[in-house]
Amino acid sequence: MLFWIIFAVQLLILFITSRHISSGLFLFFRKFLKSDRLAVIPVFILFLPGVVIHELAHLLVAEILFVKTYEIEIFPKLENGHLHMGSVQIRQTDMIRRFLIGVAPLIVGSLILFGILYYILNDVRISELFSSPLNIFKAILIIWVVFFTTNTMFSSKKDMEGALKFIFILLFLGFVALIAAYILKINPLRVIYEVLNTKGVVDALKIITSLFVVPVVINLLFAVGLRPRS
Repeated sequence: MLFWIIFAVQLLILFITSRHISSGLFLFFRKFLKSDRLAVIPVFILFLPGVVIHELAHLLVAEILFVKTYEIEIFPKLENGHLHMGSVQIRQTDMIRRFLIGVAPLIVGSLILFGILYYILNDVRISELFSSPLNIFKAILIIWVVFFTTNTMFSSKKDMEGALKFIFILLFLGFVALIAAYILKINPLRVIYEVLNTKGVVDALKIITSLFVVPVVINLLFAVGLRPRS
């Protein structure tokens, strides 16, 4: 279970830090540019590809599930001092489809992140990253892609509106299943444990956790660097 714990911790770090980095960067640029409007520009440029991917993931999954969408917005907005990066308006639908639409950016972002990091692991030699101007450019580009993907792939509270009911239902059904298993003297936790610790699953998780070290380190560096000084 060690690698599952490591993976959970990595996701938690990425989730927590991603909630503050865009706002932290905005405050950083505002301090030097002395203008809210000017401070938004570099933040917009840094996160634009990730915001586009995030909103398109909502849009495409909604259309696939036959849920109407309108008013897609990719430009950041300032509301009461808070920076909002983008949005897609979605018509009312059932809780299952709302849940799938809400988590779409997380799935798409994770796939992109895994693909980029897998490429680094297999085709990029760390010792050669800064050996030439071209390789330096590639390294900066990779770091940027990992950075904006990591910090835009998590679903917001607004994304998950209406989907919480579905999550609570799943939790309730899981609780009922545990009670039924106890009555029938079945140990579902043992079955789950054995599945999660099969060799194929553990080997895949080892690769994933090693790859996710990169975005975790990048986010922690930004989070520490942007922390308000007393």
